[in-house]
Amino acid sequence: MKGILVRNNKGVWMVKWSDLHSFAHGTHWMFTELSMDSNSIRYVKDDMIMHKPLEVDLDVEFELDHQINRYDEVNYTPISYAKLIFPEVDIFEKTK
Repeated sequence: MKGILVRNNKGVWMVKWSDLHSFAHGTHWMFTELSMDSNSIRYVKDDMIMHKPLEVDLDVEFELDHQINRYDEVNYTPISYAKLIFPEVDIFEKTK
């Protein structure tokens, strides 16, 4: 899935995303908090895996990580987190 990094009014990192239908119209945005292990951007440079700090408004790829042992206190649904993924880095690690 694709989304945009943002920070909420408490300074918590989130991914702003939508499904394909509403994404084209800029409606029905979802905001999902980043998982604890998504604390930097990974990329490949000079045959090394590099890390840089998160940036607001950066386009990212992510997957939803559903925490079935934790539930939202308002609607009793499992809490989901956005885990950043880096396909280029994953491919690099597999071929190395």
